[in-house]
Amino acid sequence: MGFAYPSILLLLAIKEDSDSRGFYSLSTKKVYQLNLPEARGRKCFSSCGWLITLGLDLEIHLFNPFSRTRVQIRLPPQSTFPNQYDLETDSEPDIYDPETDSEPDIYDPETDSEIEREYIRRVFMRKVILSSRPSKRIPCEDDDEKCVVMGMFSKHCKLAFLRLGDEIWTPIYTPEGIGISDVIYMNGQFYALSDEGKLVIVDISSPDPKTIEFAEPPECYNQCTHFYNPHFYLVESVGELFMLARYEDDCEGEDEEFGDGIVEGEYIEYGTHNYDKYF
Repeated sequence: MGFAYPSILLLLAIKEDSDSRGFYSLSTKKVYQLNLPEARGRKCFSSCGWLITLGLDLEIHLFNPFSRTRVQIRLPPQSTFPNQYDLETDSEPDIYDPETDSEPDIYDPETDSEIEREYIRRVFMRKVILSSRPSKRIPCEDDDEKCVVMGMFSKHCKLAFLRLGDEIWTPIYTPEGIGISDVIYMNGQFYALSDEGKLVIVDISSPDPKTIEFAEPPECYNQCTHFYNPHFYLVESVGELFMLARYEDDCEGEDEEFGDGIVEGEYIEYGTHNYDKYF
């Protein structure tokens, strides 16, 4: 009989030059180590008990780390997102408009260095979540309808999605100048939080996917952002949706473009003050 892992596990940071990945259990307060060569050297996101991995080749794979066979599902690579990063100008292009613009430039890993690939991988993809667990080890027609993969990407903090079997990521329209702080799937619907503090519905049912405003920011939002620089998150608990604010210590020298606390290639350790509940 195999070992039964606790139902709620948190994926810990990657270990350099190791096939082992740590998972922390909130219930037992223990760290469980899994041998995951499939995730070695790859950036990982977790959702619905599955891992979404991104390599230096910018290939994206989906697999269940707790299954016996660990069959990997290949997703469209990062290069199929719009707004690809321009290494020559060290910036991203303006928001891609499919009605007026030609196809976005595709990043070619064959002609760019490993350092450039690492930089692209680190700054471009921000979050990936699933609507549900894939029902089969290998995608089938049923999976295409049931499992949706949603990604938050680029410094503009935009959204794109796919259904298993798609060959590219489909961008979701948000008004110009509006980014997304977080995205969540709950009760059969994707919700997102705009960087204005508004709750929006992510409508992927129409031929032109878009976000639709659903709720205004809470009354304390403006005061919160005026005095602090918090990060906002959407969290589901017992069927209710919450917006949480995480306050951090100010760090001199924070990277202005991406705000990830990187100074001359080094990471700054943020200190979290507290969380506040809004919804």
